[in-house]
Amino acid sequence: MDLEYNGSGTLHSGGFIAYSGSEIADSYTIGGSLTASITSKANIGGFVGGTTSEEHSIINCMSKDNSITILGETSDCRGTIGGFAGYSYIEILNCLSSGNTVSINDTTPTSCSFNCAGFVGGLYTIGMSVGSVANSLSIGNNISNTYGDSSVTSGFYGTTAGTILYSGVKDATLSGGQTDVFGPRSASISSCIADSAEYGNENDLSIINEWDEETIVDTLHLSKTYWSFSPEKIILTEFDSMGE
Repeated sequence: MDLEYNGSGTLHSGGFIAYSGSEIADSYTIGGSLTASITSKANIGGFVGGTTSEEHSIINCMSKDNSITILGETSDCRGTIGGFAGYSYIEILNCLSSGNTVSINDTTPTSCSFNCAGFVGGLYTIGMSVGSVANSLSIGNNISNTYGDSSVTSGFYGTTAGTILYSGVKDATLSGGQTDVFGPRSASISSCIADSAEYGNENDLSIINEWDEETIVDTLHLSKTYWSFSPEKIILTEFDSMGE
């Protein structure tokens, strides 16, 4: 994905699809770049920008080595940015965000608020539709946010009203805003791991800090059979290297 945007409306953008209202499976984005100058709101992900609240799923998909750069131009810029998804009202299952870079910059850092994360900026719930992530990983993502203390900068999620199960973070590099190795406080997270507590663990959810194949298989229930597609077995390679 190579895109430049300079506008005042709400921007939805993703490396694979900007805004999804259907089922997505066995798809990926690799090595793209997006630069957006915005004056209002942006929802951007390395794979998908946002989703509808209908009952669909994103399954067996990947965002790898993508670059997202946001330039805020006014005092009310805001949004959700993720290495895999900007925001979601649906189920995301067996997906990977790896080696993505998200950079948020503006000239009024105390006025704007962005939820930025290595995997998903925001999970939301409406009616019977519950945003959720399960059996998914955020590996080696670099998230930089200059928007001040009102913003969140996390290894996995920025904000959630949904659920996150059997998911993990490894090798997160975070700077700016409220940093947390996994994400802010939420009662809807269980059986998740992170390779360290370097950036704190303000959610107090006893995120497991052991990153080895036994923990990943027994606790996260991740299996190599989940990563059944490639290109060039990229996802399988990521799993094989997790215990190194």
